[in-house]
Amino acid sequence: MKLKSSVLTGALCSLIASNAGAALISWGTPTDMFSGDANDASFISTNGVLVDAANGGSTLAGPTVVNGVPFNSIAGTNAGGQNLVSGNFSFLNHNDNASAFGQGEFGGGTAGVGDLIQSGIWGAQGVTLTGLTIGNDYEVQILGNDARGNRSDNFMAAYGDGSGSVTPASGVVLLNNKPNAGGDGPAGSGGTTGQYIIGTFTADATEQTFLSYGTNSGNIGSLNNGDSRAHFNAIQLRNTTVPEPSSVLLTGLAALGFIGRRRR
Repeated sequence: MKLKSSVLTGALCSLIASNAGAALISWGTPTDMFSGDANDASFISTNGVLVDAANGGSTLAGPTVVNGVPFNSIAGTNAGGQNLVSGNFSFLNHNDNASAFGQGEFGGGTAGVGDLIQSGIWGAQGVTLTGLTIGNDYEVQILGNDARGNRSDNFMAAYGDGSGSVTPASGVVLLNNKPNAGGDGPAGSGGTTGQYIIGTFTADATEQTFLSYGTNSGNIGSLNNGDSRAHFNAIQLRNTTVPEPSSVLLTGLAALGFIGRRRR
């Protein structure tokens, strides 16, 4: 056990050191996924251009398409201590549960959200986003849900700002078992669904790492890196860089010039 602890500690220290001086992620406000309509998946961002999207389900056949975004299933063997690498996401030490987290209020919906959030990667110490273009703007969206009937609204997840700090970014706390829109209590009801959060950053390297935290105490001060509540039911990365106006103008003028030559 001491050897495993040393290995994990060393890996985390290396993660923090390698991310020193990285771009900072600006996280938005955690927001309820369920708006009162189980067929409403509009909270799944379609900003910019999709880079990659994934969910924690290992039993789903093919990607789960929600609001036009295909989320690939990337979970593995439900074994702890993995360093899962898939697509543009690399998770440091995690477990995964396929179809274990429940669909909550989205269970009767047709928008695909229920299928997306019922699985997850949990206990992760952090995630690295890869394949970035330096200078481009990016958006990362995370869905956090645990709607099982024996859960509690004390279950929380949080995420770092990419600085390598061992404490989560201020105010970035998702309630994984949020009371539903009908006002039902979260503990033991099963009729609940969690929250999502969106972070933005400008890449200053080809990779961006941020740490993940969790607690089941309901106390923000108890959030721990890699806690079992530090999970990702789904995550997507989008490139939101807008072409410079001058580039757009030059492209348009070039096209007009081509049309003019064709007419002659």
